Amino acid sequence: MKLVIMTLVIVLTAVTYTLHVSQTQATSLHMHELFFADSSGEIIHSDIFVEGADLTRYVLPEAPKREGYIFIGWSYDFTKGMPNADIIVYPQYICTEYNILATT
Repeated sequence: MKLVIMTLVIVLTAVTYTLHVSQTQATSLHMHELFFADSSGEIIHSDIFVEGADLTRYVLPEAPKREGYIFIGWSYDFTKGMPNADIIVYPQYICTEYNILATT
């Protein structure tokens, strides 16, 4: 009987120590929001990611249409992963229409 009690005490001590060590070594996850805005700054889409998450396979939302402009990409390099803060990403465009004023 003494052997069983000693074994249980050792197992209980080991489990308690393991839980304490695991708890102190655990890391918390920092969640941040990725916002997509249109050219006027209005939020059109958002998602939540863990800090440092790989965004290379993330399916980006469709770019908002803007008359007279061609969408060329978003304002963030998604190969950098999710930053350690919330971020707002804006569409980038190039102008396709130019007004030329000729004077004589």
